[in-house]
Amino acid sequence: MILIKLGGSIITNKGKPESARRKTIDNILKQIKKIDEPKILVHGGGSYGHYWSVKYGMHTKPARYSLKGLSVVKNSMIELDKIILDSATKNKLNPYSLPPTDFMNGNKPIRNKIEKIGEIARSGLVPVTYGDALWYGQKKSYVLSGDVIMTTIAKVLKPRLSIFVLNVDGVYSNIKSKN
Repeated sequence: MILIKLGGSIITNKGKPESARRKTIDNILKQIKKIDEPKILVHGGGSYGHYWSVKYGMHTKPARYSLKGLSVVKNSMIELDKIILDSATKNKLNPYSLPPTDFMNGNKPIRNKIEKIGEIARSGLVPVTYGDALWYGQKKSYVLSGDVIMTTIAKVLKPRLSIFVLNVDGVYSNIKSKN
């Protein structure tokens, strides 16, 4: 099984709110189609959810953030997910959308639901999930990043490989020196 993160910086134009890089998305998904083993896609928010979460001051720590902000972030991520799903369908990946609320309770992962994601991937469908703004409870919400989702799923499903598709010049062996 392969776990693949599509970073928000590669699938969107972060300089312009709600601007998807549709050709880039299509090209990436064409390549992912060539992978002949079960796969799970996780995507970031880029100029969709990430943009709005910054604008509304939302963070990963549960707090009483703006309800309007929560709604705007959530709706923008559904919109971006639809773009990813449409491209995946066009590229014959058989996507199966799973919002993070399907496998998270507050900020805690639901192990049996994550195991179900693995079953779905092994069936020939491609589970697609994404970073999002989630309800925590007690009038609090928080941002669950795609990177945290990658770690959460990997801890349970133990994929053979985790791939991060990003808008960077290469792979760093030392992040501090960028070598």
